[in-house]
Amino acid sequence: MNIAFVNSTRKWGGVKTWCIDTAIAFKELNINSVIFGKDKRFIDRATQKKIESYQIQFGVDYNPILIYNLYLFFKKRKIQRVIANVGKDIKSAGIAAKIAGIPLIVHVGSPGDIQNKIENEILHYVTKPSFFCCSEYTKKGFLKNVPYAKKFKTVAIHPGTKISKHVIQANKTLKIITTSQLNKDKRHIDVLEACKILADKKLDFSLTIVGEGALSAELKLIVHKLGLMGRVVFTGYVDDVAKQLSTADIFILPSQCEPLGIALEEAMANGLIPIARNAGGAPEIWPEFLSSHLIPPQSRGAEFANILTTLLHMPGEEILELKNRVRTHAAETFSIELQTKKFLEFILSPKQDASSQNNTGV
Repeated sequence: MNIAFVNSTRKWGGVKTWCIDTAIAFKELNINSVIFGKDKRFIDRATQKKIESYQIQFGVDYNPILIYNLYLFFKKRKIQRVIANVGKDIKSAGIAAKIAGIPLIVHVGSPGDIQNKIENEILHYVTKPSFFCCSEYTKKGFLKNVPYAKKFKTVAIHPGTKISKHVIQANKTLKIITTSQLNKDKRHIDVLEACKILADKKLDFSLTIVGEGALSAELKLIVHKLGLMGRVVFTGYVDDVAKQLSTADIFILPSQCEPLGIALEEAMANGLIPIARNAGGAPEIWPEFLSSHLIPPQSRGAEFANILTTLLHMPGEEILELKNRVRTHAAETFSIELQTKKFLEFILSPKQDASSQNNTGV
């Protein structure tokens, strides 16, 4: 079987990690994948993983030259499924797939990914996609925001992630990490406020902030203002997030509301003790034994600091036990092997009508 992944977005995000990890998992099932993308980092990383990949410029919507070239590629390479992401993908690869008679599957990563507009309704009527959402939270919001989508086959499937195999250890000075994009909605300011509280209590810890974004410079200034220079490290964009995670102990997902959070999955897959807000899709994959680590949605630094203080006072052997339990939970809940099989079952199943809305593959 041959599958094409298409992603026209510029910024690095969890869906790109999912595309690469799923393509690798497909290979283990003797399924060939090819990736088309705009972001050079995305294509470079896929190529490093030995996935056939092509960097392309999508240009204007409904670009006839691009549609024709993709159509020729799909036909020549006998592509049997096309997996797209946002509107520009559907307006190019989606149309090419329709002309070639290939089923189109559209990833919905957030309830607001697709707007309820007549253009989209016509586009989806023509291309007749199936939709898969990253969480039940996303699926519910998507179908509420885009009522006409109820005509199409839609399912919620949590993305899978690779479970680490390294020997888990606990640092003497616990290392906290966050890997979200440095944007306002990710609420890194609350993490820094929490760290200030911990520092004032004379507690030993370090914080690593992985990623880049619009607030990068502003957050660095806040670190200086709060006197946290010796405790907080900014890495910027990194190619190997797993390497950063494997050396940490505690993961914070500070976002106001995440549709799911592949970053959260990656952290738990590496045995990190998670802390997040009780909002969005995070509760769907959360370990029950850490339910107290899901804090109210409107929480600020103090609430994060309370949980961190408890962890920083915990004996090393208890931290180690928690980390191993978290990784076991990840393996049983959303391993890449488990979720890829669910996704494959979905994309191979027959087209269905609105009655399929009860389907779930989480």
